[in-house]
Amino acid sequence: MQYYIKKWENFFNFDGRATRAEYWWPMLIEMVAGFIVGLLIGTEIGEFLGIITVIYSLAALIPTWSLAVRRFHDVGKPGGLFFKLAFTGFGLLVGGYGILFFSLLNFSMGGMIFGGVLALASIVPSIMTIVILASKSEPRANQYGQPEFVESPPMEYAAYAPTALAADDSLVFCRICGTKAEGAENFCGDCGSKLPQTVHTSHSPAVFPATADNPIVCKICGTRYTGSEVFCGNCGNEI
Repeated sequence: MQYYIKKWENFFNFDGRATRAEYWWPMLIEMVAGFIVGLLIGTEIGEFLGIITVIYSLAALIPTWSLAVRRFHDVGKPGGLFFKLAFTGFGLLVGGYGILFFSLLNFSMGGMIFGGVLALASIVPSIMTIVILASKSEPRANQYGQPEFVESPPMEYAAYAPTALAADDSLVFCRICGTKAEGAENFCGDCGSKLPQTVHTSHSPAVFPATADNPIVCKICGTRYTGSEVFCGNCGNEI
């Protein structure tokens, strides 16, 4: 229910990211409610609920779109792609049925076939949309923000995933990939995500000049690169 409430709280929010659970739980609640209303169609209360359903569907249009856009962001896709797929599918469906209708009136076999193909083609963007909406969250920060939480953390690090800091303030595990981080890193050296800890102020990261023994340093902050990291542990820059 918290995700359903969150959907309405972010009515006009087309920025940021939304996890699979954040998208699909409200959809499940609405589908179950719609199924129940469908069972009651034909009854006295069913007619009233049908009118309420139409009003609700119109009211929920914008928050549903904004939630879908944030879900696309979470997968690393631009929100505009959602609207392109949605309107392409809708256009193919309406155009296909329109051609099919007028072809039936004129007894045009070629037109009926063409209209049927267009209507069937509308399934393609719908399938693409569903696949993206059902995809896993991108496990690292992207241009739309940080991942909200780990959907499937490594089992061996599951006990550490929700915590902020280890007891000795030196042993920290990345929430996203489970990599152990020791020292003053603010970002995971493996996946580039923000580490679950407050930025250390008591000591700064070691900065070393580029030498023959240590030829690679971060181009942004100068932190030494040991050779195994993909992202700088201090500033998160991709090395």
